[in-house]
Amino acid sequence: MQRPSVLSFCLPPPPGVSPPPLAGPLDPDSLLRQASSLNAFPAVYHNLCAQGVSLDPAWHDRFRHNYVHNMALQQEEARLLAALRRAGLACCAIKGVGLVELLYPDLSWRAIADIDLLARPDQVEPAYFLLKDLALQDAALPWNAASLARQVAQPDYAFAELVLTSPRGALVEMHWDWPGETFPPDNPAGDAEPFLLYLCRHAGKHFWSSLQNLSDLELYLRRAGDQLDWGRFWRLARQHGWERVCTTGFEVCATVFERPLRPGERQKASPAARRLSRCAAGMLLSETRPRWWRSKPLRLLRIYTWRQRLGRGLRWLAPPPWHWNQPGTRSTAGVWLRRYRRLGFQVLARLVPYRRWRINMEKAGDLSGRDWLCLVRALWTLSLVRLAFPLVPFDRLQRWAGTVRGGSAAITSPDPARTAWLVDVAANLHPAPMLCLARSLTLVRLLARRGIATELKLGVRLEKQNLQAHAWVEWQGRPLNDAGRAVPRYAELARP
Repeated sequence: MQRPSVLSFCLPPPPGVSPPPLAGPLDPDSLLRQASSLNAFPAVYHNLCAQGVSLDPAWHDRFRHNYVHNMALQQEEARLLAALRRAGLACCAIKGVGLVELLYPDLSWRAIADIDLLARPDQVEPAYFLLKDLALQDAALPWNAASLARQVAQPDYAFAELVLTSPRGALVEMHWDWPGETFPPDNPAGDAEPFLLYLCRHAGKHFWSSLQNLSDLELYLRRAGDQLDWGRFWRLARQHGWERVCTTGFEVCATVFERPLRPGERQKASPAARRLSRCAAGMLLSETRPRWWRSKPLRLLRIYTWRQRLGRGLRWLAPPPWHWNQPGTRSTAGVWLRRYRRLGFQVLARLVPYRRWRINMEKAGDLSGRDWLCLVRALWTLSLVRLAFPLVPFDRLQRWAGTVRGGSAAITSPDPARTAWLVDVAANLHPAPMLCLARSLTLVRLLARRGIATELKLGVRLEKQNLQAHAWVEWQGRPLNDAGRAVPRYAELARP
């Protein structure tokens, strides 16, 4: 492998040793751009500045921004850990700020993307709800007890986590996959063998495409490699099914940083790991990558053993844990039906020839069974209203549509706004053109059948000497089937 200059500048030099001189046709700007794409910008910047290389002011601004961001994450991490410990929860930080302080001269030498919290599996749920009480927000839908339990029960190779964002904009990830026999009380790096296994797994998760992750692994091996209990390390790796990933990570580090494998690192060497390491090292600095690289699931399949691939395939057929935290989830059977209905529409979306159809198929896969029933009723009611216009007096048609079933106006489920959106979808799919009056009468009828009282509003306005009319539906004083931008332009007609 031809060694480019970026690999010579991605590690902090040992104390008293200067970084190697900049050689070759690679100029500092292109070197820093390449380091940025490989997540190794701060270390390369430091090494270039140590040699007195003149850099563009934009690089100095980027370095300062990275340093300030790291210090902000350090303060936020300390705040969250203090709150978790006050609540009596066994949580600690892993990677991130602690890893930088352990392996690098200071916080400015490495970019920190997020805050990684490690919790015991049985304390993930209380820790999650405590973080929500601290004003953290979910990156996706909020988790409930059922979905949390399923997420925590996923195997190690699924790389399960909870992702939140703090009010200050920091990304917070909660993990519970510590590979050691006992949970670390405070500092995970104090238990060297499980911590090294954790670093190997993290690098393999990203297919060794981040030079920053490889630098972390290499620096930790240089720091603790001679004191490691390699027998215990490989026993833990075998127990969790990560022997090949660890061996591949060591091979990639030896190739990238041009050093021989240590005796402990080569204990579980195999032809499969060597092939995987050559693939990873070759693509690390490659400008063109194969198509399978774009898909994270396909990259993970490359690092799995055949047992993990089989288990992953079987779990892919089942609904993922986050399907249990979606609104409207009532039963396990409903979640399974939703999963395969969505998969069916995804398959159809790949088969249709037109992009517009593919988008509609993907959206259709997100509809629940209740949504489909509402959509069918909306199509049928739109047709009835369209046929009734020339045959039935309008006041009678309005009374028919607005008669509330059961006489209750307090029921607010299902969401009236969702029903209004489904009526618009049905009107757009209807073969006959459906104007605002037909849509509004249909919406009033569907909501009245479910016990929700609404008001049909009619308005007019003068535009270029022409009288324009509009109909909309209001519920609790706000428009349902109108964005609100058109309604103020119309003068509402008084009810007789």
